[in-house]
Amino acid sequence: MSGYSEQPSWVEPLRQVLVQAGYLVYNPWDNINAQFGQQDIGSLNSLPVRLVKSLCSILQIPEEVLLPFDAVWKLIEQGDNNDNFGVVFQCLWFLTRSSLVICDLIRPMAGAGTAQEMLYSKQLNLPVIGLLPTSGQLNPFVQRTTTVLFNSSDLLALLPAIKGYAPITSP
Repeated sequence: MSGYSEQPSWVEPLRQVLVQAGYLVYNPWDNINAQFGQQDIGSLNSLPVRLVKSLCSILQIPEEVLLPFDAVWKLIEQGDNNDNFGVVFQCLWFLTRSSLVICDLIRPMAGAGTAQEMLYSKQLNLPVIGLLPTSGQLNPFVQRTTTVLFNSSDLLALLPAIKGYAPITSP
């Protein structure tokens, strides 16, 4: 979802449905404090990390992403202030704990952010659901890094795929 000047219209309605279903949902468009509060720290700290220290070095990811949320909360908040390192760190911290990535492929990939997130998702063996443009045309990189392509305007139809790739587990 990175690289756009405004959030795609489908993001917030889908986020609300997923939160109501019991998912922890990270949206890079919103401030961290608007998404998560003190009541979420235990759940965020218990998310499994898809990375180990040696892979951080190989992938050039800061080792601090391995730390629990409460230890890096201030660093994550820096992303909300447009601090470049904070923005990248925030995305990486959540990406390394994600069970699924939903990516807007409807608009042309406007920047390197979306492509980088898709590449890291591939490296971390994260499934990526891509919202397919109406033209149906994708570049080869997107085809190789997307697990499932979705082309319906009914976003609720996404729920079975989301539940299939990222079942809700109790903390």
